[in-house]
Amino acid sequence: MTGLLWARAEAGELKGDEQWERTLAMLTLRNEAHHRHLWEALEDVTDRLAGIGVQIAAFKGVTAEARWFDRIGERPCHDVDILIDPAELDRADDIAACIAPDHPLIGHFQELFRYGLVQALGLEVDDMSIDVHFDLFKLGIPSRTSRLVWERTQQLDTPSGGSVRVLDSETALVHRLVNINRDRFRYLLAYAEIARIVSSEPDLHAVQDLARVEGLEVIVNKSLAAVLSTLGLPTEDIPRPQGWRARAWDYLWRPKTRLLGETSTAEYARRGYLLMPALTTDRTVEALRWIATNLFPPRSHLDFRHPDTGGPYPVRILTSRVRQLMRNRRARSEIVHREPPAMPGPPSDVETRAWRHRHT
Repeated sequence: MTGLLWARAEAGELKGDEQWERTLAMLTLRNEAHHRHLWEALEDVTDRLAGIGVQIAAFKGVTAEARWFDRIGERPCHDVDILIDPAELDRADDIAACIAPDHPLIGHFQELFRYGLVQALGLEVDDMSIDVHFDLFKLGIPSRTSRLVWERTQQLDTPSGGSVRVLDSETALVHRLVNINRDRFRYLLAYAEIARIVSSEPDLHAVQDLARVEGLEVIVNKSLAAVLSTLGLPTEDIPRPQGWRARAWDYLWRPKTRLLGETSTAEYARRGYLLMPALTTDRTVEALRWIATNLFPPRSHLDFRHPDTGGPYPVRILTSRVRQLMRNRRARSEIVHREPPAMPGPPSDVETRAWRHRHT
């Protein structure tokens, strides 16, 4: 929340001593510099993929900041998220090779995508993380609206004077609501962003239509009501789903499970990932198929997720499960016993001069 906190301080709504303000300003300046590099990485990967005839749309990150926040540095952004044109979904390996030609699993991504076990690739370009999405909602079960989502995309101007394709507001809202479930409602930033998208007055009928086709009525409407009610915003126009899926959602994401930060990683590590497909409407067969595939994945998936296992297939399955349980237990223990983060180091001379220039 650094950027939003600094905006309030700079507007005079928050007061602190000079060191506090300087530290906050320095962190914001560092965010600004990082975000400019992210824009460069986005334009670079867009050009690379255009060179092999693949179009992309950007979402989240710096493009969301440019649309729903007041200035660069206000919305923390760590990587670049891009969605591949659904007409090119049979080119997963070509796309990975274009961005990260040395990736060891090039040649296997298409198979993993076909099984629904890999719907996005985490790649790197010049030390910048690029998340390449082949399915926007990434639920394991395949999206039913890939073509519709693509047809609804818009153009957004970039800082360099170019343009990039982005999701329209309605699709971005549905995606953010799905994603906040996957992230276990842990961070306030997602609440702030959803409130900003809603304030831009998207077509809520289109939001409901998209959610219905994907079977996401429970997830979308329950999540939207939870976010807006937490922020004290009106919820009376939001449909109220009924049935066992709605009751299950109410239990899984009851108020005490939300806004826990990293604690939710220890307490509810895989809840969103494993249970979200089961909460979709009229997609039971697809959800069961996906669960079965996760229990008994192809060998290429074991190579991808658990390269440290060996032996016959049943042995690898058992070994990977045990090792994953042990890793999860260690991760939970580390989070529970983690020391509070240290204050950032002193600002550099360049950052200090920038801060003084801004305040003179």
